[in-house]
Amino acid sequence: MAELSQLSAKIKLLRQSYGLTQEQLAERLWTTKSVISSYETGARQPTYQNLIKLATTFRVSTDWLLGINEDVRVSSTNLTESQIEAVNHIVIELQKANGTL
Repeated sequence: MAELSQLSAKIKLLRQSYGLTQEQLAERLWTTKSVISSYETGARQPTYQNLIKLATTFRVSTDWLLGINEDVRVSSTNLTESQIEAVNHIVIELQKANGTL
């Protein structure tokens, strides 16, 4: 499983890459801004249900979020070109953060 700091960083990077505020992400997950903040700071981990909601919202796997599988490939079915470009941007930023690019 990923270190908590890696999970926190992934959640924050994904949220920012999608142009969402903590409050907007909280609304999508049916939770509060303070819960999202605590995820991003590593003060707490997402519940099982919120982990699934995060993966669904950001179109990544729970395994990737948790660091079990570093393969970030997701299905691009029904995505627009700009959405696919946004996903590619996320991958590049994560690779930079990990020092692999």
